[in-house]
Amino acid sequence: MRGKLGLRPEDPIGLYCGSLYPGKRVPFLLDAAEQIATMLHGFRLLVIGAGSEATLMRRYAEQRDFIRYLGPLFGREKAVCFRLAQIFLNPGLVGLGILDSFAADLPMVTTSDALHSPEIEYLVHDENGLMIEGGAEAFAREVVDLLRDPARLDRLKRGASKTAERYTIENMVGNCERGIIACLGHEIDRTSTAVRR
Repeated sequence: MRGKLGLRPEDPIGLYCGSLYPGKRVPFLLDAAEQIATMLHGFRLLVIGAGSEATLMRRYAEQRDFIRYLGPLFGREKAVCFRLAQIFLNPGLVGLGILDSFAADLPMVTTSDALHSPEIEYLVHDENGLMIEGGAEAFAREVVDLLRDPARLDRLKRGASKTAERYTIENMVGNCERGIIACLGHEIDRTSTAVRR
């Protein structure tokens, strides 16, 4: 995949994966990516997704060497792109994509003033990602600082991985089960499949 995308092993790589529509702040992402590429030699942004602003993304990528717009990807191809990246960039609405980010050990970088889904609560600033205040310039500076600091980046990657362990399907199903049982005023008998009153 590196060869196919023209990436060198030493290139710092950011990833955006999600829908491309106004709530995701695509122009902000492109502005910030351009500034990052100016400050950080070899920076590349991989963009996975489709939506109403896909044409804008495609045109922008055709004119700039640092962006690789890949369209919608699934399965192995998508997973390989997550493996290539060091950081997940999403200055707009953060939803369930944060779990993909953490499952791939990628710190999530977003903005504090975007309209986010409830999943934004999973992000803890400077523990498993960054919540940036300010515009595209501030966002770009923070990303560059992080990518230039391997020890801090590694710490945030470990934080992302630890968060992913907490938000598993099994844990969510267990929480849901306990919530339903609690609402019904019952308790679960773990020695059998029976529910006791």
